[in-house]
Amino acid sequence: MSAFDQMKTMAIRYMRPVSHKDDLLVHDHNRLYGDDAPPIFGWVLRELGTLFLDPRMDREHIEGYIKHLEMNGGDDLFFWFDGKILNKVSFEDFKDRLWNAHNPSSEGLHNSY
Repeated sequence: MSAFDQMKTMAIRYMRPVSHKDDLLVHDHNRLYGDDAPPIFGWVLRELGTLFLDPRMDREHIEGYIKHLEMNGGDDLFFWFDGKILNKVSFEDFKDRLWNAHNPSSEGLHNSY
């Protein structure tokens, strides 16, 4: 099953996002089927959309997203795609995996998702 199909499965299972569904159905889809799809990534399933985090982003952007997620404190769900399987993980595990995989390349291309 493709990463995108796994993401759709999780969205159905957890009945999210309630709004901003284009985050998943358009933006996440385009990232995964584009020429520069990341082989591994973090994904946040929220009530109001999704957040796709590419470990190739620069440090500043990753720190900004993590700070935003820490301040949000809501009931966001965190997932990590390891190249084959999309697994639900804790926020702490999510941050650790994102930093362990951090490998900025062509940072300008990877900073905003």
